[in-house]
Amino acid sequence: MTVMAATDGNEVAIGIRWLLDRLRSDTGAGGLRGTPPLVTGIYEGLAPQGAGLPYVEVAFMAGDVVAATVTPEEVMAALRYQVKAIVAGADAGPAVPIVRRIFARLHNQGGQYTTGTSTGTVLSCLRTVFVSYIEGPPDVVRHHGMEFRCLVQSATT
Repeated sequence: MTVMAATDGNEVAIGIRWLLDRLRSDTGAGGLRGTPPLVTGIYEGLAPQGAGLPYVEVAFMAGDVVAATVTPEEVMAALRYQVKAIVAGADAGPAVPIVRRIFARLHNQGGQYTTGTSTGTVLSCLRTVFVSYIEGPPDVVRHHGMEFRCLVQSATT
């Protein structure tokens, strides 16, 4: 892992874009967006009202700046993102294949994000926490997934 000094402050945006891109580009056999797709959509934050189930939500939770050990220069950010499937009913069972695919696409992965106004690298992405809870009534849905800790470094110009 190469660690350069001097970030540009856009680590949160780079991380979320990388996560969304990794999940939305999962179009192969058995993929989230394959044929047939496992989910109707993959959304940042909250899905739009009326979105068909099941779907995936990706949200930034919190993070910390990581500074060099010898100087206060920022070198990267340690960021937490929640990634979860939302399925109809209280049973977590229908979310299992979706969450397995999310795990396969994100855990222990990394890579550059070079599209848009800010570029950078996700140095690592590791699952850290499980999430599972029921919401409702009137319509009961299950939120089932995990949090990921991503080490993200933005590129300075």
